[in-house]
Amino acid sequence: MPQGRENSDKSPARTGMSRTLVLTTLGITMAASVGIGAGIGVWLDGRWGTEPWLTVTGVLLGSAAGFVELWRTVQRVSDAD
Repeated sequence: MPQGRENSDKSPARTGMSRTLVLTTLGITMAASVGIGAGIGVWLDGRWGTEPWLTVTGVLLGSAAGFVELWRTVQRVSDAD
């Protein structure tokens, strides 16, 4: 059976570039997670008049979600080595 391209794409330069691109997205992911959490919190605070508690909760939940994704991404990259 032919081997295909499975092993040919594993050159050190390509692997390093892939890892670098994956890790550079972490900042965007973290900022988006916190921003979305804060946005939902601000919206709910305005709707229910609970300022600032739901905004703080949204920021904390967004931060937690960002850190979970950070951890998963770092584990994925380190397992690939």
